[in-house]
Amino acid sequence: MAVGDKITEWEFTAEVAGWIAVILDQDKTLPFSEAKCEQRGKGSRKRRDRTLIDKNGNKAITGEVKLPFAKDGATPFNEDVVQDARKKAARAKVNYFFTWNGAEMTRRLAAIILLQPKLNENYEKVKSSTYDWPKE
Repeated sequence: MAVGDKITEWEFTAEVAGWIAVILDQDKTLPFSEAKCEQRGKGSRKRRDRTLIDKNGNKAITGEVKLPFAKDGATPFNEDVVQDARKKAARAKVNYFFTWNGAEMTRRLAAIILLQPKLNENYEKVKSSTYDWPKE
């Protein structure tokens, strides 16, 4: 990459998929089997930036990546990005989603892994009382 060139979101997402593959290969206790990039849902042209697959081959977590120098990447809490990630997760029938600007996901993902039993227990209650999930 030439000086001054910025990595694209697609390049970064692909690189991270490689890092995740190495981590998952080294730590079999993690609840995931692989990470996929830029997957489309049925009937949609929109792609999920990242999808983590569980050990049963099911989609476990989906997410959106925005780079920190991008207009919508200064914070992982950008409301438009969060809503986009939520809608894509709902279309994919996935209970968990994340947004990441290259700095914040590690803490959020670790919290999801550590809290997974409690999250699963409370998922329907939280979903029905907090989010206006899109209808299918």
